[in-house]
Order: sequence, then structure tokens, then C-alpha cells
Amino acid sequence: MNYFKSTIFTVLAISILAFLSGCSGTSPEYSQYRSDLKYQMQDMINVLNVGHNTEFMEKYVDPSYLQRMGGINQATLPFSADRARALQSALKIAKNIQPTYEPGGKQMSYFSDNLIVPIVFKQKNGKWYLQDDWLKQ
Repeated sequence: MNYFKSTIFTVLAISILAFLSGCSGTSPEYSQYRSDLKYQMQDMINVLNVGHNTEFMEKYVDPSYLQRMGGINQATLPFSADRARALQSALKIAKNIQPTYEPGGKQMSYFSDNLIVPIVFKQKNGKWYLQDDWLKQ
């Protein structure tokens, strides 16, 4: 009888642990977005690494920021080589941070003591764009 009780307890305990380990507390949407942004940040790092700041702005910066700045040429003027290197370093840090997700605004934010400014992405029309906080420092 004791063997039967211990077997039931063991099976029950394993079942509970298996269930709890599957409940990470995050939605599949969050997991997918986090993965997408991790790959995108690596692409962003690669573009910045070769000094293609205009390409970076066109592909990864919120188009409304470019419009407010008066176009791509005006937007790239204040985006100096030093700022690009700082952003590249920040993206390397952010890739390894658990972001916070705001579903209502489709926004992912990366906070760390190692980041001068948080890195914030907002999804528009299915694409993630870097918000202008890093561009206007």
C-alpha cells in the first residue's frame, strides 16, 4: 500500500512540475516578438558595424521620425559615427535582456543599468521600428 501511495505521489508531483514548467507566464506572441527582435537587433548591429547609417535609418527607424526630421538626409545629420557606435553597443546589450512588452501599443522596451537610454521598439504594420530616443540624444 505504501508503494502505491508513493507512486501516486511521485506521478502527481512530476505532473505538477511539468505543468508549471510549461507555464512561463508569457504569451506566445511575446515569445515570437522577442525572438524576432533579437534577430533584428543583430541585423541592426551588422548594418551599423559597416557604417551604413542611411540604410540603418531607412530600414529600422520609425518613418514618422524621419518625416518629422524633414527626410532621411536631415535625419542622418545628427546621427554621428559616435552615436552609431554607442547604439551598436547598446543593441549588443539589449539582445541579452528580457524586454517588457506592452501589448496595447505593440511596444517592446529594453531596460538595463548598462544602457544609457532604454531601447524601445514599436510595431507598425507588422514591422518593428526603433523609436527616436536613441537618435535625438
